[in-house]
Amino acid sequence: MKISKLNKQIFPIYINYKKSKGSKDAVYLLKLWSDIGYYIDCFLKDNPEVSKTKLFRLMYGKSESSDNVGSQGYISREFLQKAHRVYLMERNNQINIENDLKNLKTIAPFREAMPFFDNKKYKFNKEKKENLLIILNSNLHSSKKVNKIRDLQKKYIKISNPRTQRLDEIRDKANNFIKIYKNIYSRIDLNDRLNEDKDNLILLNNYLLCLSTDDFMPPKEKISTFNNKDLDELRILVEFFFLTEHSKTRRRFRRLIPSERIIKLQTMIHKLGLK
Repeated sequence: MKISKLNKQIFPIYINYKKSKGSKDAVYLLKLWSDIGYYIDCFLKDNPEVSKTKLFRLMYGKSESSDNVGSQGYISREFLQKAHRVYLMERNNQINIENDLKNLKTIAPFREAMPFFDNKKYKFNKEKKENLLIILNSNLHSSKKVNKIRDLQKKYIKISNPRTQRLDEIRDKANNFIKIYKNIYSRIDLNDRLNEDKDNLILLNNYLLCLSTDDFMPPKEKISTFNNKDLDELRILVEFFFLTEHSKTRRRFRRLIPSERIIKLQTMIHKLGLK
């Protein structure tokens, strides 16, 4: 089986996943992850000479830290790896997505909890697993669930070099994003239109989509100046992340500003300037 055929199998599922984010609960989205993981697993069984690492690198290419390979797809290696893990969790009876996560609304808390389901060293059993599922299915806000699970990581995985160590370097950018978000949000009830060039707004929204995930390649075009102060500050913010920084910094930013919040801002800009 050629990798191009594998990409054709999983890409429609991935498109469904991207379209469903924000409108479907985590169970539906994670089942799509598992479906993608199934096809990956079939490929690996049919091609035992290809390791997972090599497969994901060949499927996406363009590594930050190694020699580039021609990209054959647009789905990030991180996403492919997690999708395969979710499929294996279901196959190995480590989790039943529909039963165990029926009240989970967003994927982020589960993503943080994955080592407690499938890592041999850190996997929870019995009471610990039940308590973890209670957190995931609770009515707490997604960010609070994530914080609780990170506390569990510190306790049981004993992370000595947390991924949040350099967040202070971009905290001012996050605070500026929050200010812009609130200002745009305040215009919604008033239907206070954004009278800007529509092509420029579309380009800004495309960059926001790429800021919310590593799953897409950013546009090549540069955003033009906006008349609106908030939009222009957002343009400067976007340029910082895509012109002077690489994807690691964008991933750190998403530790402070969840992807869902970035997509919500994108939706508000569409409503006020493009509808």
